[in-house]
Amino acid sequence: RSYIEQFDPCYEVWNQLKTAGTPHPGLSGAACASVGESAYVYGGFNGSRYEGVLSKLNLKTLTWSQLSPDTAAGGPMRKYGCGLITVQDQLVLIGGYGIPTGPIQPQATFIRNTRFTDGSGRSNEIHVFNISQGSHSQGH
Repeated sequence: RSYIEQFDPCYEVWNQLKTAGTPHPGLSGAACASVGESAYVYGGFNGSRYEGVLSKLNLKTLTWSQLSPDTAAGGPMRKYGCGLITVQDQLVLIGGYGIPTGPIQPQATFIRNTRFTDGSGRSNEIHVFNISQGSHSQGH
């Protein structure tokens, strides 16, 4: 079973709401943005790996769906601690810390963390996800 927490500011209490579908896998440091009746969540760290999944939570039905797996060609690196904003019909994913899953964007910088041997580091990459088309593109 999967749940989300909802804060009720009128009564100053938290409520636990049951969700359906497969919940987003990132437990820590995931990025979130909302558009209309949907919340979008990207990345995070699940305790053993960085995630690169883009998930959607329908806020009316409380149903999760996966929009883009972490194997999406040309998609962002698996990461946490990134920003996610909405611009019209697009989600813009900015920066973050993780492990590159493909070539680094030509216009982006990746700074490897030399204290670890897993290849992780910080990036200022920008990716755009078109909500209506369901596809990734690299930012400019």
